[in-house]
Amino acid sequence: MEPQERRQQILDRAGEIFAAKGVAATTIREIGDAVGVRSGALYHYFPSKDAIVAEIVRIYLQDLVDNVHAVTAVEPTERIEALAEIALRCSHKYLHATSIWRREGDYIHATILEQGNIGELFGQFEREWSNTLAVGVAQGIFRDDVDLDVVDHMLRYAIWSSSEWHTPTEDKSVDWLAHEVVKVILGGLLRAQNVQP
Repeated sequence: MEPQERRQQILDRAGEIFAAKGVAATTIREIGDAVGVRSGALYHYFPSKDAIVAEIVRIYLQDLVDNVHAVTAVEPTERIEALAEIALRCSHKYLHATSIWRREGDYIHATILEQGNIGELFGQFEREWSNTLAVGVAQGIFRDDVDLDVVDHMLRYAIWSSSEWHTPTEDKSVDWLAHEVVKVILGGLLRAQNVQP
């Protein structure tokens, strides 16, 4: 197996194990057994277990941010929906990374946030949400009597947790779910004159 293939195999299997058991409960030996190599051989690919976690999360966040930068919608409600679609697509594409990010928040902040520009990537994504919400308020589209931090956290939690309970189908795709989530959130956020039936 080529080194890049083996590296990806390690990331894939480790992601599955981390998502199922948690990072602290997972050993390097377990990951080695899952990919059929001695645990010591893993250190040829990654310097530590933390580095494996960091790379799984970094790949997810990099794809998320790359897609967010491609959004051209400038009207706040359209932009929120586009951001939700991107976040949901990435959450479903990187199920294990999403699970690790959501469940291992304390570990991530204490251990790997500064590795592989993870903190910077997350900050870019977080700013897109908060800036879009703030622009909506400034333009009089969104209510100004709602705490935007609460809205921001509700949106992101609804999106990130959806990969646990939503299985995309032909009728209920990831984009459909994004529209539904945004419709519910915006229903409480839009000023009365901006609500569309």
